[in-house]
Amino acid sequence: MKTLLNTSTLSDGTVSIPILSSLLQPVGAKGVIYNVPLEITVQEIQECMQSLIKFVKRFKLRRDTTNEYFDSQTVLLHFASSQLPEAVTIGYLNFRVRDFIPKPTRCCKCNRFGRVAKNCRGKDKCSKCSGEHSSQHCTSATTQCPNCNGEHRAGDWQCPKHRS
Repeated sequence: MKTLLNTSTLSDGTVSIPILSSLLQPVGAKGVIYNVPLEITVQEIQECMQSLIKFVKRFKLRRDTTNEYFDSQTVLLHFASSQLPEAVTIGYLNFRVRDFIPKPTRCCKCNRFGRVAKNCRGKDKCSKCSGEHSSQHCTSATTQCPNCNGEHRAGDWQCPKHRS
């Protein structure tokens, strides 16, 4: 939900500008904990660490065969402070907290990093073979990255363009 920036009045010298809802994210360190049992819900995690955490999210995984999403055992924690703790305790379980490093943005249309398909003016590029077609219609047996021309797919974390 986006809000356009509008000015109210300039007569008394004050300007009122509404803030975009995307900017209202909690401010603080983001950490990830792994191997959290699925029996522990996001609400239970939030209740256990109410004073430390502002936001909790359980990551989802997708099955390639059915395109169904299901809960994973990885949980994102958005802490109230800018300091990331070494570990957190949920009930009787102790979890090591690691830095959250998000994946870089990659266009679904041209597969270049740092852009999104909505604003892309580039041509379709296959993420598997770099051909000028959608990845869904690829029949090629070869693999070539459209970003660096290496022998891997566009989203491979070992791509030199992915790391920069």
